[in-house]
Amino acid sequence: MRRVRPAVVGDGPAMGRIHVEAWRAAYRGQMPDSYLDSLDEEQRGREWTDRLAHSAASPRSVRHLVSEDDDGVIGIATLGFERGGRDPARGELWMINVAPSTWGSGVGTELIAAAEAELRRIGYHSAVLWTLETNVPARRFYEKRGWEADGAVQQDDFTGAPLTEVRYAKQLS
Repeated sequence: MRRVRPAVVGDGPAMGRIHVEAWRAAYRGQMPDSYLDSLDEEQRGREWTDRLAHSAASPRSVRHLVSEDDDGVIGIATLGFERGGRDPARGELWMINVAPSTWGSGVGTELIAAAEAELRRIGYHSAVLWTLETNVPARRFYEKRGWEADGAVQQDDFTGAPLTEVRYAKQLS
């Protein structure tokens, strides 16, 4: 049986695994292979554990959710205030990653619905998210769930190569 729940510190290692697996599967050909191959599940797990411990100690309207089934964590999402935003009524879906072995099974749909509900619950009336311009499957996923590209674009180079991200927006209430 699947369910979505708030992440806890003990989820960190599983979240690191999902994060790396999903990025390698989704971004191959869109990000440099050298960057994707350098991702380390254990290191990401430690980073998630630290992030969750810090979030528990000082919640600043940032939430981490996990989707799990009987075998453990299969999806992760982070949401909260809009990074760099000026509208206090607009939140952001910072990230959503699902185990590639579960793609197409509804896990992502359940997780994004829970993230949207949590954004509404903590008081946001609308939300944005950023995704790679070249990530056509993700863009279709968001569009099927009512998110619309709003024309905003940003450049990033954290992988050592230029990446173009597009912003999607959705009214939550």
